[in-house]
Order: sequence, then C-alpha cells, then structure tokens
Amino acid sequence: MKMEDIRYSVVIGAYETNQLFFKQVLESVYRIGWRNMEIQVMDACPHAGIEAAAYQVCGEDYRLHYHKVHRAASMGSVWNEGVRVSRGDYLIFLGSTDCLHPGMLQYLTRAIKEDPDADIIYTDHDEIHDEARMNPHFVPGPNLELLRHTNYIGETFTVRRELFAAIGRFKEKLSFAFAYDFLLRAAISGRRLRHIPTLLWHRRIYNLPLDQAQIREALKKSMREHTVVSQASLHLQGIPAVVKADVSGEYWHVEYDGSDFGAHHRDVIVLKEEGVRPLGKKIQERLYAYVKQPDVAIAGGRFLRGFGTTVDNCGLICDKDGITYPVCHGQSVFSQGLYRRMVIPQDVIAVDDGYCMIDAKFFKRCGGFDRNLTGRDRMLDLCLKARAGGMRVVYVSSAMAIRKNKELFSSQQSHERLVERWQNTLREGDPFYNVNLPMGLDNYTLS
Repeated sequence: MKMEDIRYSVVIGAYETNQLFFKQVLESVYRIGWRNMEIQVMDACPHAGIEAAAYQVCGEDYRLHYHKVHRAASMGSVWNEGVRVSRGDYLIFLGSTDCLHPGMLQYLTRAIKEDPDADIIYTDHDEIHDEARMNPHFVPGPNLELLRHTNYIGETFTVRRELFAAIGRFKEKLSFAFAYDFLLRAAISGRRLRHIPTLLWHRRIYNLPLDQAQIREALKKSMREHTVVSQASLHLQGIPAVVKADVSGEYWHVEYDGSDFGAHHRDVIVLKEEGVRPLGKKIQERLYAYVKQPDVAIAGGRFLRGFGTTVDNCGLICDKDGITYPVCHGQSVFSQGLYRRMVIPQDVIAVDDGYCMIDAKFFKRCGGFDRNLTGRDRMLDLCLKARAGGMRVVYVSSAMAIRKNKELFSSQQSHERLVERWQNTLREGDPFYNVNLPMGLDNYTLS
C-alpha cells in the first residue's frame, strides 16, 4: 500500500463561526500537501462570508468541496452533513478554532498502517496565543475512567468511516457535548481508540471583547450537557452514579455508589500496609464503588506523606524496564497537579498496594501474588495480569491515606523474573503516561 492510498476527508464546519476563525482553520488544512484528500467545507453561517473565504484560500483546488447547510441545529448536525457528503476512508473533524499541523496526515497514515483496526485516532495538542505556541496538552492513551470525567481528547480527531454505521452519528440536540457523547459511545462499546503522542493540532486562542455574562452562561450550559451525557452513559451500562460539575468548569465528578460495601465485603480483598492510616471513614466504600464494576480488578487511592502536606503518590507509572515511579511524588497536596492529574480518577498501569482493594474473584482466577516477587514488582505483576485479562486498574483520587516515609525495593532476582514474564508488554510502554513527559520521579511536570 502506498502512502496516499488512504483517502481522507477533512470536515470543517462553520456554525456560529466568524470569517477570521474559519480562514485560519482552512489555511492550516490547505497547506497540507496530500493529494488524496477532500476538504469538506460545511457552511451553516449564511451571512459570515464563508463561501468567499473558502475560495479565497483554496482557489480552484480540486480538493475543495463547498456546501451550504440549511437549518442546522448545532455543530453536531453540521458534522453529520459532512459525514453524508464525504467519501474518505477516514474523516478528520476540526474544532471551530483548531488548526492542523502540516504533517498530520503522514502521522495518521503511519498509525493506520500499524493499527488498521483503529476506529478513532487522536493526538496531543497545544495552544496558539498571538502566534506563539504554548501550553502543550500531552494526553494519555485510551483511558475510559478519565473520559468519564472529562473530554481529554478534545474536538479534533479522526474517525474510520465504518464506525458511523456501528454506533451512529453525532447527536444534533447537543450544542456543546456532541463530540464528547460520540467519543464516550465509542469507548464504552469497545471500539478501538488510538493515540498519537505528537502535537498535531493547535487550538488558536483569541483575545476578543466578549460579553462575560454570555460566556458564563455558555460555560454553564456546556457543563450541564457534559454531565448529562456522562450520567446517561453510566445509566445505560447499569452503573449507579451521580455526576456533578466541578467548580473549575474543566471536569466533572462521577460519584459511584459503594454504600453496599458492608453486604459485599467478602467479594473483595482489602490490602493495608502496617503504618498506613486511611483519611476519612468511607474510603472502603469509595474503593468498592469502583471494584464492584465488572471490568475493574483493582482500585487504589492517593497517598500523602509526612504531615499530610505533600503527595507520596497518586498511583504509579512504569518505564519500559519495568521500573515503577510514584506519580506526583513530593508535590504539594494543595496542588491539583499537571492536567489535574491528582484530583481526577483515571485508569493507571498500577496502584500502591499500601492500601487498595482487589476483586476477590479476579485475585483467585489469576493466581494471586507471585511469592517470588518483592517490593513493587509484586503489585505491578498483579496489575499487569488484570490488564492482560481485559480488566482495569483505577486510581481513586478521593480515597486518601497517609503513610510514613517508606521505600519499596525489589531484589534483582525478582525484577529479572518480572521483566522476563512481561517483556513484550513492558516494551510497549505505559499506555496511561505520555512519552513526551519525563519518566522518573519528576513525572507530570513540563520542563
């Protein structure tokens, strides 16, 4: 297969969009020198001069396809019209102020050839302020728990055409959460999401004189839609939970119901290291609320150290040599962490076994801990067994405990045994940690 055998349709929707925003988005796409590509301009702004701007940027370029969209209810309905008229094997959807990197299609093509079953492909991104690029967002690989709490992927992503027939199109009644709803439906239906850890799109930030009251009202409506979508998704899966907006407006709290822990305590194994003190009376209920879900094997919380003013760990990351590092170690407990890593629950490669909860059936089925392993090798091995069996390991930010300073060391023999067993898995890297961030104790920092 040659590089340009794959046909792409780039869908640029203009809905309540001004000409300046549109032109800069379109110019970034036009600069991509890919012959086998459609540029589908979907104009739902009859008085914004979108048509004139499209031909001013692209001229008579054969790749340009301009369409007027009548009676659009939302950007979701504009994108749906783009799906209808596009003929590409993969469709790239752009947010209204998002610009593509010139090498976007080369990266996409390599990813597709490596993983032809990928249904959705997303990438890292940054922001453009006054022509200066800043604020890189280095996001993790597919992470269901994180996606339930926030749309960390964004509104610029690529979709394999066949996915629309499988899960449906964008919900047109949603004004703000149409992309999030689509991504969440794909994730819970088991569709394959692929992450390219490269900054391949850029959100342009404009300093415009805007009505602050209108902005606040739009943000409130956006948050309401996102929380409703998350709640409805959980209800559809039969998972009891209440979803509430965070005051930051950047994510939402999913409060799972673990109040029945007392009646099901024999269904789980609670590990508690000597010298670890749980903070709060409902830590077991909070952990059980996750472990009771059929696809969760292990749940662990946030550990503080000393006098409780610094973080010991928020779960663990793992390098390709099988060495684990505590997440956000030594950072202030008053910080939320880079990308709010400390405060948002999410899937992780491993948690601290100083205080955690394990599904008893999973533990028995996988053979439990390997007694030949020591230190953190023991827990990493168990967590890798969970992932190999299609189950999740979750970091629960609200389940907090405090411990005295203690380092867990593995013997050389133990570590060699672990690496020999999981060498192929370890070689792929930690799927929940971005390779552009530093590995080691300085993780989740931007140098």
